[in-house]
Amino acid sequence: MVEKANTIWADGPGGNPIHPQKSQIRAWGTYLEGLRFGSALLFTFATSTVDSDPGEGAFRLDNATVSGATAAYLDNVDASGADVRGIIDSWDDSANLVRGNLTIRGLAAVPVLLSFNVTGGVTDSGGYRKIIIAYLGGSGALVAGDQYLLTFDRSGDAGGIVPTAGVNGDGVTSNVAAFTAAGALNNLSFVPKPASKYAFAAPLSTATVGGAWLPDPSMTWDQLTDGGKFNLWKGRATGLSTGANIWRLSDRVFVGGAASKFAGNNLGPSDSGTSWLSNAANAPAYLALNAGVLFTNEGGSAANLNSPYGFVSGIKTSNTSSGGIAFGAAVVADLASNSAWAFMAELQREAGAGQVYGLEIAGKNKGNNTTMTPNAQVDGLFGFWAQGGGDNAFGGASVNPSTAVLAVVKGSNTWNSGLVFMKDALTSGEVMAMSSEGVGGAHALNWYNASGMNTFSILGSSNDSINWSINRSNSGLVVSAGGRVSLALVDAASAVNYLSVQPQAAGTGVLLLAQGPGNDSGLLRGKGTGGWKLQDGAAATKVEFNTTGIGFFGTTPVAAKTGWGVPTGTLLRTTFASYAGQTHTASYVQATVQALDDAVKSVSQRFAAFVTDFHQTAGYGLIRT
Repeated sequence: MVEKANTIWADGPGGNPIHPQKSQIRAWGTYLEGLRFGSALLFTFATSTVDSDPGEGAFRLDNATVSGATAAYLDNVDASGADVRGIIDSWDDSANLVRGNLTIRGLAAVPVLLSFNVTGGVTDSGGYRKIIIAYLGGSGALVAGDQYLLTFDRSGDAGGIVPTAGVNGDGVTSNVAAFTAAGALNNLSFVPKPASKYAFAAPLSTATVGGAWLPDPSMTWDQLTDGGKFNLWKGRATGLSTGANIWRLSDRVFVGGAASKFAGNNLGPSDSGTSWLSNAANAPAYLALNAGVLFTNEGGSAANLNSPYGFVSGIKTSNTSSGGIAFGAAVVADLASNSAWAFMAELQREAGAGQVYGLEIAGKNKGNNTTMTPNAQVDGLFGFWAQGGGDNAFGGASVNPSTAVLAVVKGSNTWNSGLVFMKDALTSGEVMAMSSEGVGGAHALNWYNASGMNTFSILGSSNDSINWSINRSNSGLVVSAGGRVSLALVDAASAVNYLSVQPQAAGTGVLLLAQGPGNDSGLLRGKGTGGWKLQDGAAATKVEFNTTGIGFFGTTPVAAKTGWGVPTGTLLRTTFASYAGQTHTASYVQATVQALDDAVKSVSQRFAAFVTDFHQTAGYGLIRT
């Protein structure tokens, strides 16, 4: 115990004053020096490192090696017997990560000066106080039983930025305790760039420890998070728990849940974070792992729940006083072995999920109602606009036509439909409009087979002046020209037979075939009282029939002749020579008469056969009874 001045300088017996010991004077001087530090407390050192009451007026450390000490245990009364609980309890009042500086000064002949940061709260352990400390430096060794002055200098409260003391960033030593202590302050903590990288023995979530964080943007994501173990959710944010969470580092910018779920610099087959985008089995990991700016919504507790809207950009031309682009991308592909995308969406719909949209364009036109045709551009609202050649101010002029406006391809599976227009999506405008005056000729719709051969085309003429159309109605299909019907294909219930038109080689005309499963005849039917004409290549009518009858070789059709009975008797249809006639003399002989009779008989039998063959009863029906 330090002797007071009255003892050191006390008078001895008369005529024999006591000369004070120099050691007493030194101890007394040190004591006086300690008083100028304000709350200097006098304690006796105890060597035990156990977390327990060190004894009345004593203190101890949790490590026999002073530089390794992380806690100090102080009795509730100091060596002078004063109750110092209120004084010690005030040592953690600062809102700073470093609450203040604790200095231990020796009073013995051997000088001792040790300095520690108080980096945690003061714990009331009953008869003693427990204080979290971090060694800074000093000299001398603590000796059991010696007395020491403990002085505390308080840090000021945290301002806008709190330096994160107590972390080393060597890539090996865990910094979980230091980051946890910083978060407990619930202030903004600046995280400086480490010499190597911060290390975390176990994953640490700032959603749990609290606080807000501002990392040095010159460090990489791995330097800050140790491969995604530091789970960030509250950084330079909008202030809303569902708002943006933005992290800018030297190699990446993370928004939303991505800040807490990705190691970012891991370019291997899978990411070491915990995002649903972490591997190819769940989602396209290559997008997240290679993204310069990455946003994800990971959900979770209300504290770290991100907004369901990933990226939103708004443009209002009256605000910009000019045109605007809400989202823009400039892509230059200049390597033969690589492709480039201005926009890519990997879509994945799980079982039982609702709709998934790769791109939704919602148009709201409050201006004039305009309709665009291929030959005239109008002011309006366009859901999708593809410009061939692009802007010459960007990368120079185009050399060749662009390949395709839209390509629908097969990946690991196919599409059920190509383009679908819902029943109430269009007014009376075109589903598709193309010009017959395209560059290099008319526009066409082409179909190709597996070998790449063009197997079917719908082609317009480059000098068309008539509007051709194919209209579908409930009764059939109508082909029109200039608003006039040219061909109508009409449906019939339970129809099985049909007409086949087949082109033929040179020397053979076009073939019209009645087709179907049976042996039914084809039908040609006129309109009203009219009929059909069969003409040759010179447009000369050879056969014409209508409701009146039939005519041949340009004659007007007449009805079938009536009044003809059906001949009886022998019908002769054999080959015959024309009758040559007879030379008669003045007197007829039997042979002459017989020859005449035979000739008349032959003519009668053949004429009877002719009438029979053309009669409706058993012949062609050209004459009738």
